[in-house]
Amino acid sequence: MANQSQRIRKQMFDLSATDFRECAVWEFCLDEEGLEGQDETTVRPSALKELPSNSMGSFLVAADVVFGDGTKGFGYLFSDERDVISASPAVFVGDKKVQFQIPGSLSNERVEERKGRYYTDIGMDRQSIFPISFTSLIPVAGRPMSFVLDGFIFNGGPRKGQTIR
Repeated sequence: MANQSQRIRKQMFDLSATDFRECAVWEFCLDEEGLEGQDETTVRPSALKELPSNSMGSFLVAADVVFGDGTKGFGYLFSDERDVISASPAVFVGDKKVQFQIPGSLSNERVEERKGRYYTDIGMDRQSIFPISFTSLIPVAGRPMSFVLDGFIFNGGPRKGQTIR
């Protein structure tokens, strides 16, 4: 008989800090995409204690977070050690989840609106947040993934990879 965790399925957007504290690695259910109620964003807990190199975002991994002022937090990364854009870091603050990426296609006005919302959700000013570091709790290819951000990062568009505060 399968244990209970083998039956757990969630949408990646619904994962909480509690989910990551209970299971540090969540894998995408790519083999189940055709099942009713599941799609490419459906994840399940994974028992893996280390992830392979070049897993290219097939897993979500719990991460320790250290804000610029030394405050500690908790978040997650996609399992892609190539670059911070692919790793798409996020931090949990209370019941909110804040991604550190901003779509590169947004207008300047929308970018400022999004940044303002992120600062409000985090509850800290830019000098206290940045630089922010993320370190995975589970190693990828033998070592923890680690990224430091000096600001929010654009994902895509002509500004891809730029950071802003």
